[in-house]
This record gives sequence, structure tokens and C-alpha cells, in this order.
Amino acid sequence: MLKDNPIIVYTADCRGSLENCVYQNRIEIADTQTAAEAFRFDSVFAQYKNDYRSKENFFWSNALPMDCDNDHSDEPTDWITPEDISFFFAGVPHIIHFSRHHMKWKGNKSPRTRFHVIFLLDPMTSEQEYVKLKEQIMGVYPYFDDGAIDSARFFIGTDPAEVIVVDGELTLNTLLAQIATNEDFLLSYREPIPEGKRNSTPTQIGACIIKRYGDTQVAYERFLSEAKRCNPPMEDGEVEQIWRSRQNFFRKVAKRKRSYKRHRHTSVFSGKIFCGDCGEIYGSKAWHSTSKYPRVIWQCNSKFDGEQKCGTLHLYEEQIRQLFVAAMSEYLSTVRAQFLTCNLPSGHSRTPTS
Repeated sequence: MLKDNPIIVYTADCRGSLENCVYQNRIEIADTQTAAEAFRFDSVFAQYKNDYRSKENFFWSNALPMDCDNDHSDEPTDWITPEDISFFFAGVPHIIHFSRHHMKWKGNKSPRTRFHVIFLLDPMTSEQEYVKLKEQIMGVYPYFDDGAIDSARFFIGTDPAEVIVVDGELTLNTLLAQIATNEDFLLSYREPIPEGKRNSTPTQIGACIIKRYGDTQVAYERFLSEAKRCNPPMEDGEVEQIWRSRQNFFRKVAKRKRSYKRHRHTSVFSGKIFCGDCGEIYGSKAWHSTSKYPRVIWQCNSKFDGEQKCGTLHLYEEQIRQLFVAAMSEYLSTVRAQFLTCNLPSGHSRTPTS
């Protein structure tokens, strides 16, 4: 399908530039060689007016990018692989591009498989519908980064670029439409689950089921039915262990979403600081509010939940403000310097305003 209908990306003339917004090089990808050349540079997956990347300038796209950092779990058996993508999006042409943090430490997260996925779409010209399609994918497949679903997402290039190109016969739109209208949405994958996949595949199927049906008896029975496809069969204890892990993961995600909704409007920092131990959001607390020396501190909202306490320290709000101002000043200095030297599209002035 890619030979007649290639995935179209637009690349910059630079790599690793967070400030660049110009992507003028159109590349049609139908094979590994072309993909490897394209992803040596920063890339976007839509055409923008005047080649200037922004949500407002979205013009059209036939490619939808998703990011998989595998930060949903620290258990290697939970991590998603390119083979898993081919399984769950069977028949959809896509490109795997291993990111710059692939098998490296990223923050406090250990080395693991990290990659980008670019799916072939039916051409889309609506920015709103494009974003909705990304949200629809998150509803079906919860492992992608939900912070990378806007319409002006770009991916940083790598040199050399390690890529995999998978062809197929369905666009992503077609597959998602089939899933939306088919209650038996997993049964299109009827192949037996081989011994080497008897842990990872049921784990991922369980995540999709519990995401769709919630932590319910219906979801549990559906998972048991799917687990019967393992050849040779799994022990009952193994099946139960996988399902309990999916329940725990579902509750953790649900808790984090509730916490985000509860705290995101109380301060400019709300919903933006996360605990390095458990992933919970930091919340503000008032210390000595009735004394002459009141202070506002921020700490993990789950710091004292459960038997194991989070080891992360609290932060004073004035510390956070100072760090924010310092980081923003450094960022703006870099942007100003690059702004004065970069090539902007026609109609954009590079003269700074005071």
C-alpha cells in the first residue's frame, strides 16, 4: 500500500532544535532507506501554512504520530515493543523510529525501548478531527504518551536513524472505525498466542479490555476468554496474576487523572510537578497558616498513603518560583538568540519588540 500511498512527512534542516518551527522539506516514505534519511532530522507529520509549525497553521496530513516511552510501568514485561504495535494495529502501514532516548536513561527512568510510531491515514484537513483521532487511539490503546496528542507535534531526529517500515492494506482511520463499530474488537486477532508471548500479549490485551470496560466482571470474563488463546495454555495462577496487575495499573491511572482534575486549577504550578517515586502529582499545603510566619509547601499528594512512603522531599513555593524564573530566563535568552539568526517564512518579521 505504501508504494502507491506513501506516508508524507516534512523535515527541518536541523536536529534537536526545540525552538525551530520551519519544516519545508516534503518527503514521501515507502521504504526503510527513505525513512532512515528523513528521520536524521527533526520532523513533523502535517503540512503547515508557510511551512511554519503551529496548530493554527495546520493544513493537511496523511500521517499520525504517536510516542511510546514505556513510562507506564517499570516492569519489563509491561513494556511495549514494535512487534506489539504490529499486533494491535494489524494491517495498518506504519513507521517505527527509535527515539534518542531508546535504551538510555531518561530522567529517573531506566533504559528501555522508546520509539515513535507514524501511522498512515486517510488525508485529513481538519485540525480538530486530527486531534480527536489521536484521542481515539488513546482510548483504545493506553500506552502512548497522552502529552503528545496535539496537532503540531514534532519528533527530534537521530543520526543514524534506526527505523522499521511496516506495510499493510488498511489506513488507521479504517481500523479505528472497525473497532468503534465492533463490540468484539479484539477478536479480529484470532491467531494463537505463542509461548514466547504468553506474558506480554495477555498483559497488553488485558490493558485494552480494562480501558474499554473498566474494572468490571465483564472485563474480567472477557480477559479470561482471550487468555485461552495461549498455546500452550497458561496456568490459572499466571492468568490471575496478570489480571491483578492490570487492575492495579488501571487504578493508578484513574487516581492520577482524578488528582490532576482536582488540582490543576488551584495554582499556576498545579498539575505540573510529579513525584519521582510514585508518579503522583504534587499538591500545595499551608504550613503555620495561623502564625506570623505562614508558608506554602508542595509535596506528593500520596506521600503518606499505604505502607511504603514516598522518599521525595517537599518544596517551598518560593523555591519553585525561583527555579521557574531562572529556567524561563535561560529559555527566553536562547530563543531570542536563535530568533535573531534563523530564517523565518515570508511575512514573519525577525525584528524583536521591546
